Amino acid sequence: MDCGSISTAVPWSSIPMFIVSSSHNAHTVRTPMKNIIKPSWPLLFACILLPFLAEAEEAKTIRDQAPTTALSIQADQLSIDKDKQFSRYTGHVQMTYADKRLTAEQVDIHFKDGALSDIIATGNPVTIEIDDPQGKIHGEAGEVVFSLTEQILRLTSSARLDRDLDHFSGEWIEYHMDTHQISAKKPVEGGEQVKMIIRAPAITPDSTQEK
Repeated sequence: MDCGSISTAVPWSSIPMFIVSSSHNAHTVRTPMKNIIKPSWPLLFACILLPFLAEAEEAKTIRDQAPTTALSIQADQLSIDKDKQFSRYTGHVQMTYADKRLTAEQVDIHFKDGALSDIIATGNPVTIEIDDPQGKIHGEAGEVVFSLTEQILRLTSSARLDRDLDHFSGEWIEYHMDTHQISAKKPVEGGEQVKMIIRAPAITPDSTQEK
């Protein structure tokens, strides 16, 4: 029974009127109690609470079905602000998140609606290692941002990233965690140009000849 969708309309003429006298009232009007339908309070409360319980159960189901990834952090100091859904780790920070390992001087973790949202690491430099399907990644930057909503790992401030034989350097490098693609750009006018070195064997005429 969906109590949240129940709607009843009762005409006022069918409701018996009665007055209960007090010690200061000499006149009393009583109506037979058999004409009054007593409400079932347990059923009434159940009808009121059922929509809220259903909504809570639905939210719990969504959380249970959502993928979870373990986040492990070690640091010298920790401060937490539950109202702002924010925590800060400072001093020799070591963090492991899925296949990513990071060291930094400070790591800020932001939550949104109880879920992990962004991770911001700063250091001189921040170092990161990633077990990428296309080759092991090693990166360094003044700041590394994990944008979990965008599934992007962003390195800024003297950033460099090595994957297998490929080398990227610049002021702004992005690693797309879902597609494993790497992109880099020059952030501002006059900034450092993007550099890329590809170490791959060259194709020689002999290698293209049919056997």
